Amino acid sequence: MNFQQLEYIIALDRHRNFVRASEASFVTQPTLSAMVLKLEEELGVRIFDRSKQPIVPTSEGVMVLNYARDIIDKASELKESLLRFNDDPVGDFRIGVIPTVASSLLPVFLSGFLKSYPSINLIVSELTTATIIDKLGRDELDAGIIATPVESVKLTEYPVYREEFMLYGREAGFSEGLVSIDDIDLSRLWLLEEGHCLRMQVVNLCDMRGGNKLHPNLQYQAGSLESLRRLVDSNGGYTVLPALSTIDLTDNQRKNLRRFEPPVPARQISVVSMRTWKCRRHIELMAAAISGAVGSLGLSTNSNLEVVPVSGLKMDTFKRT
Repeated sequence: MNFQQLEYIIALDRHRNFVRASEASFVTQPTLSAMVLKLEEELGVRIFDRSKQPIVPTSEGVMVLNYARDIIDKASELKESLLRFNDDPVGDFRIGVIPTVASSLLPVFLSGFLKSYPSINLIVSELTTATIIDKLGRDELDAGIIATPVESVKLTEYPVYREEFMLYGREAGFSEGLVSIDDIDLSRLWLLEEGHCLRMQVVNLCDMRGGNKLHPNLQYQAGSLESLRRLVDSNGGYTVLPALSTIDLTDNQRKNLRRFEPPVPARQISVVSMRTWKCRRHIELMAAAISGAVGSLGLSTNSNLEVVPVSGLKMDTFKRT
């Protein structure tokens, strides 16, 4: 038995196909098959049921795979611990970022981070929260940048900033002062499409229960915050935007922003990981870089925070000082 064999059965369990597992492991299919068979013979059990398509682990195989992951994790933990003695972090760093954060956050901190740590090979994917958590569990990502907290006891969170939600629209009914959530006409509110956690936060914030629509003959759910802004600019109505996404607004667009009256809804953004030992230094450096970059913009909301639970998510509110 060796580490390579354990990595092969883990890859085979992930892909449930010998050809795809061999491609992912950068070996030929006959080589991977032979190594898996040799391990099965050594252990005296069948790890995979090959009579089914896709293949599945046997009951004994599930136990073997659990041990295999623990062993590989411990070996990786040892390597990572030794690397921490080196002040210069190196290697691939795979992160997933939710779209409503990626479009506004990445331009703010990414260039400086890459220049500060040129030996890190950063691999960034825009993914939904659910996909990020799933890929963290499958060891297909090292970290994620998401709105927290989420219903996952396995995640370790590194909070980096809080940002308030703001109302964006050119409605004549709103004064120059603060807006109450109760004053929002839900029939004139544009939303992101299903799958975005920000959509659910806004739905929970407004306690939406349907009603008339701005355009009764249109069913449209935007895929990005930029689309929401453009829809409001061209069709009227309004939407709810996180503060960081408003920094590039034109002067005319900024006139359409309204802040909510206290308690002000806000969201917590965190760097998250599932294997706390893996890429820890990379994660800590990225968390510090994000906090510093956002803090320099003066958008982080750190005063008098209180937590309000909303339908499985938690939304922060703060009182302005």
